[in-house]
Order: sequence, then C-alpha cells, then structure tokens
Amino acid sequence: MVHPKESTIVLYPSGACESPATIVGGYVDRIENKTIIFTDKTVFHPVDHKWPDQPADEGSITLDSNEHVVKDCYIVAYNKEDQLLYVGSNIPVGRFEPGWIFLVAHEVSTVVDLSIAIGNSCYLAVNEVYRQNLSKVHTGVHLASLALNAAVNDLWKKDVLRDDLGHYDFDQRFIISSKISVQESVDTYRLSKSAKRKGFLVSDFFENIAGIESSVNQIISEWITETGSIFITPTEGPLTQKRQWVWYRNDLQVTIPCGGTHLENINNLNAVSVILSRINDGPEFIMITKASIS
Repeated sequence: MVHPKESTIVLYPSGACESPATIVGGYVDRIENKTIIFTDKTVFHPVDHKWPDQPADEGSITLDSNEHVVKDCYIVAYNKEDQLLYVGSNIPVGRFEPGWIFLVAHEVSTVVDLSIAIGNSCYLAVNEVYRQNLSKVHTGVHLASLALNAAVNDLWKKDVLRDDLGHYDFDQRFIISSKISVQESVDTYRLSKSAKRKGFLVSDFFENIAGIESSVNQIISEWITETGSIFITPTEGPLTQKRQWVWYRNDLQVTIPCGGTHLENINNLNAVSVILSRINDGPEFIMITKASIS
C-alpha cells in the first residue's frame, strides 16, 4: 500500500468528463480480485459518505493502453498518524480534521501491479450520457426544493432561516434523505412534532398536499422558461473544499450547498415534474422529481 500525501483534486464540478492524471497510491484486494486506485486529480464524482444522494460516476481508467472499467467510486480518508485508511461510512472525522486527507477511490475489477503503476500517468473518462442524466435530475430536484419552499411559505408562523429567493427554507429544515438516479430523485421529509414547535402548520400541509404539489409544478414550469446559468463553485480544487450550487436568476444569485454535478443552464431543462405523497398517514412524505432535457 502506497499512501498519497494530499487530498484528491476534483475536476467534475466544472463538468469535466475526461482528464489525464497521475497514479499516486492504492491497494490490491486479492480476495475479491480488485484494485483501488488513487490519482492526484479526477473527473469521477464519488458517492458521498455523509449525504449519498448522487451515485458515483461510471467510466474507465486507462493504464499503459489497458482500459479498466471503474466498477465503483467512493471516498476514502487516510489518517497520517496511524497510517490507516477508512472507507465510506466508517470515516470517523470531518473533512477538515488536521492530519487527515480525503481521497477519491477508483475501484477496478482486476489486479493491477501498483509497484509499476504508481507515479505513472493514466487517463480517466466518465460515461458522459450517464453523467448528464444524473445532472439533469440533480438540477431538477434543486429547483423542486426551492419551489417547495415557495409553495409552503405561508404555512410558517415563526420566522426561520430563508433561502436565497426569500422563502422559508422548508427543504433544508425537514429533508432526511435524497436518492438520485437517472430516472428520478426520491426525497424524503419528516414533519414530526418538532415541526409544529418550529412554527410549521403540519396539518394544513397534509390536508392540502395535492394543491401544494400543483403549486410546486407551476412554479417550476415558469422558472425553466427563463435563462439562468448554473454552476458548482469552486469548479476545481481539493475534495475537502465546501461547494455550492449556484443559479443566476436575473440579478439574484441563488445558492444551495452541493457537491454533485449539474446542467449548465436552467433552460437546458425541457420539463420537470414533481409528485408529493404522504407515507402511510404518518409524519413523512416523499417528493419524486423527474426531469427531461431539451
């Protein structure tokens, strides 16, 4: 096992899908016949261990003219003091902990001779169609969350944190999970007793959930007729950096914390549809968001 010295530089926030890179570390799992490869930089978006909403990119890594399919891509943390690697949900610290570096792991289903590969160049390429399909849904669900905030704004009776459009941030306060696929995003929200204490009219929400769904769809349909650039910032840098989704709507800059991938403009979307559905008459509901591109 050879350990990298710095966190991986990520290029995918800029929309990059291909790039040369240098192999800086990795290890071989001979029991499962696979190799985990670390590079100095990558275009691969890994699944996040803290908020695994967007799945990992698909693609390949080419070494010495040999193309290897990347079967999985995830985050690994390395503790410089005990020289141990921690994978995914087993990572015990935040990204800014001193003495730790965070790496994008590219897993291939073959044994690679790292004694030869480390220090050499390789070529990384992600499946652009798969990436675009994930990006369209991810962009669509951000619009859906903002539209949901707007649609339920009058159901708040206390002043709470607002989004950049000036609406109370229902989404950030009550979302508990998000799962994005190339077909749709399924976001789960919980309106427990604490929601009432925070000043939200829970009963009114569930009694009018069909009308709220209609309002959300109407708001989104108006937004996607506009022209507004979208990007993730910073576009390039260490994996550990905090990133934001930015939407320029007229003269307003709308931001949401996000480390995923997205379309470049709102008008790239042809349609976005949202379904709201309560789960078993309980405190939770799901928002299913589908998106198509022009």
